[in-house]
Amino acid sequence: MSISYLVLLSTFAYLFVCIVSRWRKTRQALAEINHFPGERTLFGIASLMGNILPCIPYVSLGRNYSWRTKHRVFERQGTGIYGIASAFPATSYYLLADPAGVKHVSYSQNHFVKNTDEYTILKGFGSNLLVVEGDEWKRQRRIAAPAFSDKNNRLVWDTTKQLVEQMIDTWKSKGLTIVHDVSEDLAFPLSLSVISKAGFGQDISVGTNAIPTGHKLTFKDALTTVSKTMHLPLILPNWAWRFRKDWTHAKQAHDELKLYLREMIRARRELKEEQMQELIEDKYDLFNQLIY
Repeated sequence: MSISYLVLLSTFAYLFVCIVSRWRKTRQALAEINHFPGERTLFGIASLMGNILPCIPYVSLGRNYSWRTKHRVFERQGTGIYGIASAFPATSYYLLADPAGVKHVSYSQNHFVKNTDEYTILKGFGSNLLVVEGDEWKRQRRIAAPAFSDKNNRLVWDTTKQLVEQMIDTWKSKGLTIVHDVSEDLAFPLSLSVISKAGFGQDISVGTNAIPTGHKLTFKDALTTVSKTMHLPLILPNWAWRFRKDWTHAKQAHDELKLYLREMIRARRELKEEQMQELIEDKYDLFNQLIY
């Protein structure tokens, strides 16, 4: 028996084993959703190929699947729930549009838990509610939940209203205003300003041009760059940041934001208890509420 024949036979045997293994895993994924009717594709909705390829029946659902289809699939299925399953990776999901079902899944933590393995990459940001389950999830939620109060919600609304009014006043003074990109020119800076004030207690809409001593970027510039490059620390090793100019700038912004946050934490911890109590009673941003 020739070497080439053995190599060919081994290759076919390996491919056969891979196909059978993939088929079994896919069948298992389907069983996890009880073979519920819905979409069946070769590449998963969250996979790289599933987002690169356009929408091709039984191959890929394409990018922004949920945004594109909205409620149409539910209407076609005639139900408020349907299943999605794929072979690469071998996984399955339930998609819900029924309010009672969504509420039941959201609030019944003991019965519907996340597959934390799929969130492993997000541990790069540290342990958080998104990457944990069980007792650790309960512990972290018990710590974080009080900060998300009605007063913080009111701060979000009031801040948004104030910023929108400022934006409109600016437009009035200019006469004619053209917004080329609603997402980039309007929604993004508005969202960032709200997050900065309601989340960190920092008003980046005023007095943001001066760079504080010991820093290379303003808080606003650091937060803006970090919000656009959140994915880079998850995929780039430390030695790769220097290979591109925009990556180097992103690395600087991430380091600067960490420095700002450490300074903010240290400043609040140095306050006396009475001063801190006055601060959290006067400011309802998440940062102050979580530190106290």
